[in-house]
Amino acid sequence: AQMTQSLSLNCSKVIKLLKVDKFGILVTGYLTKLRHAMNLNG
Repeated sequence: AQMTQSLSLNCSKVIKLLKVDKFGILVTGYLTKLRHAMNLNG
């Protein structure tokens, strides 16, 4: 039972990391677009 518990804990950690990573990619993409737009305008 303890092994299953730690396994599910690891799974939730991985899912959290994936969510954060996805968010990070979105933010990075947005910032890159913003930087390009500023370079074009400026």
